[in-house]
Amino acid sequence: MEKILVAEDSIIVNQHIYKTLEVAGYKAVSAYSGEEAVQLAREHSPDLILMDIMMETKTDGIEAAQEIKDTLDLPVIFLTALTDGGTLEQVKTSQPYGYIVKPFNEVELLSNIKVAIHKSRAENEVKNNRDLFQSSINSIDQAFILLDSQGNIFYVNQKAEALIGKSFKELVGQPGSILPIYHSVSGNFVTVPHLKTFSKELVFNEELLIRTATDDRPIGDIILKEVQSQKSSGFTLFLFKDISDRVRARRLEKEMEKRRITSLIEGQEHERDRIAREIHDGIGQLVNLIKIKVKGLADNAAKEELVQITEETLKEVRSISEHLHPSQLNDFTLESNIEKLLDQLNSTSEVRFRFSHGDVPALNKTVKSHLFRIVQEAVSNVLKHAQANEATIQLYGFGNELQLTIEDDGVGYDSEKIDQTDNHHGLLNMEYRVNSMKGEFTLDSNVQHGTMIMIKVPIQRNHHAD
Repeated sequence: MEKILVAEDSIIVNQHIYKTLEVAGYKAVSAYSGEEAVQLAREHSPDLILMDIMMETKTDGIEAAQEIKDTLDLPVIFLTALTDGGTLEQVKTSQPYGYIVKPFNEVELLSNIKVAIHKSRAENEVKNNRDLFQSSINSIDQAFILLDSQGNIFYVNQKAEALIGKSFKELVGQPGSILPIYHSVSGNFVTVPHLKTFSKELVFNEELLIRTATDDRPIGDIILKEVQSQKSSGFTLFLFKDISDRVRARRLEKEMEKRRITSLIEGQEHERDRIAREIHDGIGQLVNLIKIKVKGLADNAAKEELVQITEETLKEVRSISEHLHPSQLNDFTLESNIEKLLDQLNSTSEVRFRFSHGDVPALNKTVKSHLFRIVQEAVSNVLKHAQANEATIQLYGFGNELQLTIEDDGVGYDSEKIDQTDNHHGLLNMEYRVNSMKGEFTLDSNVQHGTMIMIKVPIQRNHHAD
């Protein structure tokens, strides 16, 4: 049963309306002043209020209706004997659902009431649906921006407001170009129309940035989709997510991986050094002792064969020890060690290795070892994969930087498919060695155009090798 509040200071008119409503099946509540009407509206929350415009009390009907509109948002029909333009203009701010001019008949009254209640319920349903839509959109963990056919911002949710750093009122109606979106690598400004040129509906894996007054926030999972309804078209749905946590986790993961590989490489170097010493000092000395004992035997064919075997064994032991940890790395410069390595390769392989160097300062043992291992790995890749005729190694000092370049004229490879090649781990080891020296690693390769590796390492002048 609908409840109707009758606010009329005339007792006769009030009671007449009250009885008419009860006979028609409504529940009625009477008020005889504006103040009483506001109080009863709060207590009973009626479906409709019939409000006399000019009640002879301190608070008239217009003021009461406005207060009810502002605080309770209940529908009001004004009762009035005044039909002049000034009065009607005055009541517009309270957005009444209608006017009933006195005197009125019961049919007119009831029909206006029925229409007003129906209209109020329809509007409440729309409002509830709108509130549900807004609550749903605001609950998603993505910035939601709707652009109209002119590229202007039509709607944003609370997540978008928070990411952009501007309120709904500041954004709605503004051109989409005010969205502070930037490319995370180049730093260039990116507009929504520019993003739309890629696809009608596309998830962007490349990270972009939202730039605010306080910081730059990486955004991802970006979706652009054309949407339309029965009555409108040309709208663009723009969704994106703040991926700051994801980026931080990814960077931390990469940093942990670098540290792990660096520790592994350092451990390998220590283990190489240890094994090399064990071989040289242990097995090497035993083989030397065998050689001396054999030489003390009586001369015969068996002795000569044993001497030859021990000589070859000793030579192999020294070669293995030297390969594990070249003793010359401790005693000679990096340039001389590279020259020795390339001389050996030039005498045994079909690839011609050339080496040039200049202004290389004294390097500590760690840097010298890392750079030598990088050259070893690089020339090994050239021999195994490059099918090259020539390869060039250059080592030069430039100020407080040492630059190592390895370049070949081989078949090269598709750098996008590097993960599928056998030398992937070798290249990764090179890069991690460079990272451990806080240097820069650059790889440039194209199919049929060879490969170039450039490494830049910070150095300190007047630093003596240890």
